[in-house]
Amino acid sequence: MASARRWLKAVAAGEVPPTLGSLVVAVWGLQGTPTGELLEGMTDREARHFLHRWLKARLADG
Repeated sequence: MASARRWLKAVAAGEVPPTLGSLVVAVWGLQGTPTGELLEGMTDREARHFLHRWLKARLADG
């Protein structure tokens, strides 16, 4: 929850864009990683699609 609050403060300060990708990066701690950079560059629609595929693959792996 603290990471989501930090993200909201960063959005309010104009430090990060208010996108799904930047939220996921902040909450999952992916700053500075290749996946984080990929997500931050995605539109909300692209990020939803990426996360849906990722979650589906994780659930299939058990």
